[in-house]
Amino acid sequence: MVLIDTSAWIEFLRRSGDWNIADEVAELLDRDLAATCGMIELELIQGLFPREAERVQSLFQALHYVDLTREDYVAAGCILRGLRQRGITVPSSDGLIAAAATRRSLPLLSIDRHFLHFPGLDLLPPR
Repeated sequence: MVLIDTSAWIEFLRRSGDWNIADEVAELLDRDLAATCGMIELELIQGLFPREAERVQSLFQALHYVDLTREDYVAAGCILRGLRQRGITVPSSDGLIAAAATRRSLPLLSIDRHFLHFPGLDLLPPR
């Protein structure tokens, strides 16, 4: 399973998106390896046009789902605090996604450069 970040979903859903990322997401979907979590869904859904919402939400119903736990939030807070102490500030949502992936030993597909800062995260580089 691969946790697919919002940034990769955006490229997959855009007509003018990066085809390398779009193809990678499509391959994960075809192989039934695509996973999401609540934070990724929240980020994606808030940016959808009304005409896209139903199609995207039904796609997400078919994905593997990573339930976020209290431990994920605590781990994210600890990771973000450590980064901040080093002068690196990243969005809390990215911290939560990174913690969820790391705690479950799931690779993360993303083009968001914030994820480069997370220690121990198996970040899949786009092909």
